[in-house]
Amino acid sequence: FVELTEPGTYRALVRTLSSSGDCEPRESTSNTSITFYLSPSSEWFEQPKERPQAVSVRMLGSSTAAVSWAPSSESHNGSLVSVLSLTCLRPSISQRMENTYCSEENSTSDIITNLTPGAQYRVVVYHTNGPLISPPSDPVIIGIEPTGVQDLMVHQLSPTAVILSWQRPYHVAFRKYILQTFFFNPVTLTSEWTTYYEIAATASVTASVRVTDLLPAWYYNFRVTMVTWGE
Repeated sequence: FVELTEPGTYRALVRTLSSSGDCEPRESTSNTSITFYLSPSSEWFEQPKERPQAVSVRMLGSSTAAVSWAPSSESHNGSLVSVLSLTCLRPSISQRMENTYCSEENSTSDIITNLTPGAQYRVVVYHTNGPLISPPSDPVIIGIEPTGVQDLMVHQLSPTAVILSWQRPYHVAFRKYILQTFFFNPVTLTSEWTTYYEIAATASVTASVRVTDLLPAWYYNFRVTMVTWGE
């Protein structure tokens, strides 16, 4: 028995020893230990050993999500939710933007806020007992749909060419734009969406592209899609 007077984190370890005759004492290879925290007010907190199970994430909006997990059979007085943005870990592209959306936050709330549309996150949950934490849960990866472009405009240059321009929301993570056209193809005799151009993401809020080789007096549809790292 040891009298503990200093507050802090302690680890008590128990091993077995065996000996017979003239043999050297043998120590057990496996051991039993316990980690606990002694507060300045002499409160005692044992470290949780059970990792959170059945962690799930449900989106409540474009930038808010709720995290839930199964009840634990082990005593603990709180939980910690770790949220890591994976967007900044993606391969580099021209005029890279990922670092703007790289973040890691820890929260004691089961509601995650300030998520970036288009970004991808890794969510891990820990049980806590005082300052001590349990092993981590299995990670949950969530990808948030980007909000999309705004104010798509067409400006005629000639009977066979136009300029398309648009704006993106300021707070959004994405990898590229895809411009598609929909028209009747006289060669294949079909109408279909066709990718016309891909533009790498830039820091600019506005973007434009010139579309040429159009057929005069023909009907066209255009659409612009924002693509994230999860496609």
